Amino acid sequence: AEDTLRLMLGWEGFSSSLTSDETIPMVAPEGILGEEDLVQMAWSQRNDLKALDRDINANSHARSKAERDVLPQLDLEFEAGTEGIRGNAGRSMGDIFSDRDIILTLGLTMTYPLGNDEAEKSLASLRSSKRRLKILKEQHRLQIRSQVREKLRAVEIQRKVVETRAKALESATATLKAETQKHRLGRISTLTLSQVEERSDNAHLNYLQAQMDAYLAVVGLRVTLGSLPETPSELRP
Repeated sequence: AEDTLRLMLGWEGFSSSLTSDETIPMVAPEGILGEEDLVQMAWSQRNDLKALDRDINANSHARSKAERDVLPQLDLEFEAGTEGIRGNAGRSMGDIFSDRDIILTLGLTMTYPLGNDEAEKSLASLRSSKRRLKILKEQHRLQIRSQVREKLRAVEIQRKVVETRAKALESATATLKAETQKHRLGRISTLTLSQVEERSDNAHLNYLQAQMDAYLAVVGLRVTLGSLPETPSELRP
């Protein structure tokens, strides 16, 4: 069972021994961060939410372009010219051009797109997609909040199971030690001792199973948070 646990967790540092000065590993990160902090962490780290944000940004850029396509086009027109030459007999070219009147003409031309139904339909579709994406994101955030709460509760439950089974293992170990001494003194039979050993082995296996379930609960929580550890040893918060 111990080898199986090491294999599943990929954790070489795991030990099933429980000494008098060993504390039960804290597997719940809520001692560091509260539920709301973990929800905020999940919202910032989850790839599915990041993908939705990218879709929303892409929709925003496409919508801006579509809105420009359906707006009338306003053009500024500029024209410069001169009037005819007056009294140019016997005068130099410089004098002639100095007497010419320069005419400047400014104008605005507004062009309305005609028959632009496709652009209007595209804009309407993009606006509808914007509303749908925002609703979808809000629903997803609510789902993630629920998932974090559920996984956090599972971690806490498993931590308590580890504590309970550790106490049972301590008790079974102490009983086995005492009964072994009695057997050496001939006060109990070999059959009785074997039954005590079996109960101790079961307590040991139950403790190992509890630790496995607890660490897997942490993995489940961190998957929900979008923050899987880089190395298995980081499973201990």
